[in-house]
Amino acid sequence: MATLCLITPPQVYVAGQISSGLVPPIGPAYIAACARQHGHHVSIVDGLGEAPGRLIEQRDFWLRGLSVEEIAERVESGYDLIGISNLFGHALPVVRRLARLVRSRYPDTPILVGGITATAIPEELLKEPAIDYVCLSEGERVVCNALDALDAGRPLEALPGLAYRCDGRTVANPRESRIEDLDSLPLPAYDLLPIENYIRAKCPHGAARGRWLPLIGSRGCPYGCTFCTAPHAWGRDRYCRSAQNVADEMLHWHRELAITDFHFEDIDLIESAEWALGLAAAIEARGLDITWQVPNGIRCEVLDRKVVAAMKRSGCRNITFAAESGSQRMLETFQKGLELQRLLEAVCLSVKEKLVTCVFFLVGAPGETEEDYTQTLRLIRRLALAGVHEISVTTFSALPGSQAFYELREQRGMELDDRFYSDLLKMADIRSAQTWNPHFSARRIARMRQRAYLEFFAWSFLRRPWRIFSLVWHVFSGLQTTKVERIVHEKLSSFRSMASRWIGRPAKKTAPAETGR
Repeated sequence: MATLCLITPPQVYVAGQISSGLVPPIGPAYIAACARQHGHHVSIVDGLGEAPGRLIEQRDFWLRGLSVEEIAERVESGYDLIGISNLFGHALPVVRRLARLVRSRYPDTPILVGGITATAIPEELLKEPAIDYVCLSEGERVVCNALDALDAGRPLEALPGLAYRCDGRTVANPRESRIEDLDSLPLPAYDLLPIENYIRAKCPHGAARGRWLPLIGSRGCPYGCTFCTAPHAWGRDRYCRSAQNVADEMLHWHRELAITDFHFEDIDLIESAEWALGLAAAIEARGLDITWQVPNGIRCEVLDRKVVAAMKRSGCRNITFAAESGSQRMLETFQKGLELQRLLEAVCLSVKEKLVTCVFFLVGAPGETEEDYTQTLRLIRRLALAGVHEISVTTFSALPGSQAFYELREQRGMELDDRFYSDLLKMADIRSAQTWNPHFSARRIARMRQRAYLEFFAWSFLRRPWRIFSLVWHVFSGLQTTKVERIVHEKLSSFRSMASRWIGRPAKKTAPAETGR
């Protein structure tokens, strides 16, 4: 049978980044599990998980994890196919550099790159001669078909779901059909990852309430938010695992790895009240003494008192809503299909059930005005007074694969160079921002985000001052119940890593590290 090596690159990190999250690569873990199920031999070189506490300085950012040179050296000879994950646009320059290093070691082994960014702009990845193929959308079937073809000595160019170069142009084959029966997938191959490194790092997207692990209950989203990459990457069809299947996975990892805290990484976990109630009942039926949380923003339409109470009873402790804006006009511009009054009702229900509640916001999007931003601040103050525990505010970025990206690219003819990709990280940088909005400068958008945080926590702590003492106590005792507590933990860990590096650094200034620019 064919052999496969999957590579996840190191994490691109900037000092002003509010949070990064150290989460096991669940996509490659699923692909590896499916390839093994088909009889192929698979290994994973995890550039982040092998050294999550290590920061490597570059010109204007850091790499968290192994260096690209170390990753390339860990790829052994003899593989029939090498796959590299390119989940985020800001990592594309690092992925290109990694592909070049792997190609220099194994010039005859085909290199395949997959992920959200690869799906969005395959022609940009294929400008790199070291990359032979790009996987479009879901990778399980595409990779397994590629391994079967290699094993049989057949060319890959005819396979659905692949893009490749031909006579200097990009050819994108029709996509492979989506996997509808998600229950048929094997459990992700976490045994091929340094999973304990992730658990010990305690930096998930939510709060690490114990020994934690990410989980996926569904794929896809029926909505078409213009700033989101999901509609292009997945299409508008959403497929769910059965509640019983999800609970069985929880039970498996609870027994095998002593996991007590599960984090759903779905685009939108709860689309059906029946499914949510079924999950809660399935967890309780298995007698699982666990917690679970929804760190990504979910829709609010199906959350009523019965659903929220059942979620809490089965172990749900943290929930996040994706409001994005306090302006109904902007929500319509985003094509989000959300009513603010319904959102407020669901948020208040969650707070009343004592779920740690977070709300997402997005500022600086094209078309936003001062009045829209003022309405967002009003909603933020209202949420703070209502008891919401925290908010997360990002600035708009033209993410490759989003409708907004394609529209802006056509309107402005943006150049997709390394500067463009590195600027994508500014959406997570508290110090800076990009602007695609004629009403606001980049500096103004950065201040809009800073003010939103200031307004929320000022009103929240004034109304509930005991939360300040709770935050301090949890930070010093190592407990995490909120994302804020996890971020403080992460920042302290990053500070210690940077301090250790600088203390041991020679006095003579060294040349900046290569970034591929």
